[in-house]
Amino acid sequence: MAAEPRPLVPARMLGEFAYCPRVMYLMWVENSWADNPDTVGGRRLHAGVDRPDADAPDPRTAPDAPTSVRSLELSHESLGLIARLDLMDLRDNVATPIEYKVGGGPQEGVWEADAVQVAVQALLLRAHGYQCHQAIIFYAASHRRVVVPITDELVSKTLTLRDDMWEAAERSVAPPPLVDSPKCPRCSLVGICLPDEVNALAPGTAQTPGRPRHEQVRRLMVARPEQVPLYVTAQGAVVRKTAERLRITKGTEVLAEARLADVSSVSVFGSVEVSTPALAALMATGTPIMYYSYGGWFRGMTSAAQGQNAPMRQAQYRASLDEASRLQAARWIVSAKIHNARLLIRRNQPRHPVLPALARYSKTARRAASQAELLGIEGSAARLYFQALGELLPAGQFSWQERNRRPPRDPVNAMLSYLYGILLKDTVAAIYSVGLDPYVGLFHSTGYGKPSLALDLMETYRPVVADSTMLGLVNRRIVSEGDFVKTSRGTAIKDAARRSVVEAFERRMDTLFEHPLFGYQVS
Repeated sequence: MAAEPRPLVPARMLGEFAYCPRVMYLMWVENSWADNPDTVGGRRLHAGVDRPDADAPDPRTAPDAPTSVRSLELSHESLGLIARLDLMDLRDNVATPIEYKVGGGPQEGVWEADAVQVAVQALLLRAHGYQCHQAIIFYAASHRRVVVPITDELVSKTLTLRDDMWEAAERSVAPPPLVDSPKCPRCSLVGICLPDEVNALAPGTAQTPGRPRHEQVRRLMVARPEQVPLYVTAQGAVVRKTAERLRITKGTEVLAEARLADVSSVSVFGSVEVSTPALAALMATGTPIMYYSYGGWFRGMTSAAQGQNAPMRQAQYRASLDEASRLQAARWIVSAKIHNARLLIRRNQPRHPVLPALARYSKTARRAASQAELLGIEGSAARLYFQALGELLPAGQFSWQERNRRPPRDPVNAMLSYLYGILLKDTVAAIYSVGLDPYVGLFHSTGYGKPSLALDLMETYRPVVADSTMLGLVNRRIVSEGDFVKTSRGTAIKDAARRSVVEAFERRMDTLFEHPLFGYQVS
């Protein structure tokens, strides 16, 4: 059976590979992306040149062809390369590619990654019958035009990098991060790559004597993300796109507006519509749209294509079918869940009598011999925890008997179910962002339409995120019994109170704490 041809290597990705092999892998193989001011500025700069105005002129048949062509795409199977040229200048069959860069460039010459990128363009032009002896790179920040000779040495380096990139892309794991590199702080993917953190935790990494690990890790990412989630709960509302903004309308009334660039996700509840232009714009920016029932049950999501790393998902599927792997993961999930449940109780009542028992259950869970034993430990700990949680509620305000759902039968359970639904949304989005399958888990059983892996991961966060948010809403009297509707079908939160619940959840998610390993503040 003939081997499948290797994918064409884009010029830009080969430039990224020359800059940092790990960045290429994250972008090309794992389809990861994040914006920063440089990438946004680059898109704006290219808006004026990324408008094709003609097909490539053929010098053999079109002697009077135009002298320049914008946004010209070229590829060649034998070379295994593909590129989109910002601009090609043509004089007497001699073609010169011109590449626009938003930055200022080095004080002299060009960056290696930029030279490799234009070398790919030159090779493609030659393969299509043009002569090409040099390229030009225009650095917008410094208004410099730098001529790059297409030498045999540059061509040889470019083809070697192409072969190395093919080999790196075929591996099942990303290349290691650069070590203490000055390139990292300006990289838009630094919050995904986490170079210093990954290097610090790598097996065999030597620690500097006398220096704690957190002092060896640079603070390269912001404590709080700049984008925020958008929630639309008004029934009958429509999310529309207007210029570079999202506008939420109901009939002729404008309920709210938000810049597309400021939105991390869009969550719609019940009968809320998202227009096709808004959907397309959100997908183009990689912003997920989450769909909920009116009562807060997570239905699914729409997003751009993600997770191209098939070997990683294959490893996930193998682990889900391996009993030893499932049990090992489940032990830590249950142990961490009980630990955090104990933490919430201790924060509110430091001498509560259930604390010693919860500590024992957390330790015992890490030694469970089977899934059945682990489920028994979890159930016993949950009964103690929810009994203690009810005791933390103010007397005479909310009644609490036990945890119940589908449908919740009292206001406290209605809030918990609603908060768990929002937390599930964040977990599903996080899983998709790293290319895993949220429907194949290790602790929760796999079933049709059941996001098992998301349920696995959110277990540890239920007490310290959702349950603590519920306690804050009740103890601060932000919600009251009058904010709920009780019917024969259960208890639901009124529309006016949903905003308070969502705002409290986002405040909780935005709370800063000190990272236990690296020492810096994160949300």
